[in-house]
Amino acid sequence: MPSWLKERLRSLVTAMSGSALFWIILHSPPVRYVLLTRLEFEGLYRIGLNRPHPFDRVNGTDTGGVASSGGKRTDHPYWGATPSVVRTVLSKIPSPEKLAFIDLGCGKGRPLFLASEFPFRSILGVELSPSLARIGQTNAAIMKQRYPERTPVEVIAGDAANYRLPPGDIALFLYNPFGEELMKKVVAEVEAALASEPRTIYVIYQNPVSGSCFDASPVLKRYFAANIPYNREERGFRTDVVDVMDAVIVWHGGNSPMLPLPGADAKILVSKMDYCNRAKLAT
Repeated sequence: MPSWLKERLRSLVTAMSGSALFWIILHSPPVRYVLLTRLEFEGLYRIGLNRPHPFDRVNGTDTGGVASSGGKRTDHPYWGATPSVVRTVLSKIPSPEKLAFIDLGCGKGRPLFLASEFPFRSILGVELSPSLARIGQTNAAIMKQRYPERTPVEVIAGDAANYRLPPGDIALFLYNPFGEELMKKVVAEVEAALASEPRTIYVIYQNPVSGSCFDASPVLKRYFAANIPYNREERGFRTDVVDVMDAVIVWHGGNSPMLPLPGADAKILVSKMDYCNRAKLAT
């Protein structure tokens, strides 16, 4: 296709990017098939990455877009976790009021604010990039003013890969923030925390590319696993084009042994993407 026509189409997409209906149509299977497999228009699906996410339009926050992690410890880019996925998996966690919610590699903080919709006893995010942490702190202030009745969110700048877990029961959230080497350090920290006192720890891992590290732990057992679909209006906000669902696995360790939910033993399948590998679960 001539370059001038591609540029004309790019301008058209940009002009229409404020319409949610447009992006729903763009991500419908027949349209995606034609544009991606016949016309090779993958670039169209990256134009809308910096448009306001529905979560931000509702709350006045800045959790969208794509950004470098800003650190040498990981080359994983930042983009916000999809709200429908996070809400679904958090609804599976028993007795959140007993748990501290901790997000390692929290970026701008979207999962933290989604966690505040549940009665966790505390909510904390740790982010290596100072610039992303500052945005997360600003977002936390906005959310506190908007929802004063919710558990307040704290965001700190620090090395999430070496973060020491505090005492008490914990829901530990990971949106594929590290590679396998650093993830093994997180597993070791979880194991040490479980050995330090009687407690319960849930590990919630979205896009579990290095999920085998947790499967290998003798003190962690699978509790939940599923490919969770995005809501239609949430599609089109990622750097890759396969953005209709995310795999999530939850492990459980410590007190109160629980029976796994159906499908918890699903096999992890990892595919290589341009920006960051993606995991899905065999069904």
